[in-house]
Amino acid sequence: MNYASGIIGSRTHAEDVVQEAYIRFSAAGDGQQGKPIDHPVSYLYRIVRNLAIDWTRRSSWEMSEPAEAGDGSGRLSWTG
Repeated sequence: MNYASGIIGSRTHAEDVVQEAYIRFSAAGDGQQGKPIDHPVSYLYRIVRNLAIDWTRRSSWEMSEPAEAGDGSGRLSWTG
């Protein structure tokens, strides 16, 4: 949890990232056709790292999108 929150900067969002990482980690272990993951802790940390970076990029991209309204306030105004 601390690893993800250090990347993201929010413990709440880090919890979501770690939960998603564990789901993906479990699914990867099931799909190995009987072969164990060589370094499971390293693999889990890599999943957490990648998801945290993706979350950070996505959130910064969403924050930088321009508002829909023409005046930049994010509010719609009636000009009739």
